[in-house]
Amino acid sequence: MQSEMDLRARLEAAISKQDEQGAINAYEDLLLNGVNDTAIVNNLSYLYVNQGQIHQAVELLSKFEDRDNLSLLNQLGHLTKRLGELDRAMRVFEKAIALSPEDAETRNNFALVL
Repeated sequence: MQSEMDLRARLEAAISKQDEQGAINAYEDLLLNGVNDTAIVNNLSYLYVNQGQIHQAVELLSKFEDRDNLSLLNQLGHLTKRLGELDRAMRVFEKAIALSPEDAETRNNFALVL
């Protein structure tokens, strides 16, 4: 098992080389080693989407849906909408709006589902 510091160094090296797969591997290893930082989850989900792995991004974000993190909820809502899961997308955006009623992006995302 690598230390968190070693994994983060590997991640930084992959990012500096613009190595998406290397970054994905490092992010996944960080999560497997118990580093459950929401920025890691968010960044990994974006990389999955960039590589066309939308279902994998949704699966990852779903594991952290209870975190009440606006960014993660917006990403999950957007992706479930993209997959045609409109009822789920509405529920996710409703939860996001409850967290931050004044957030214009979340309200706009919700309106796009209707």
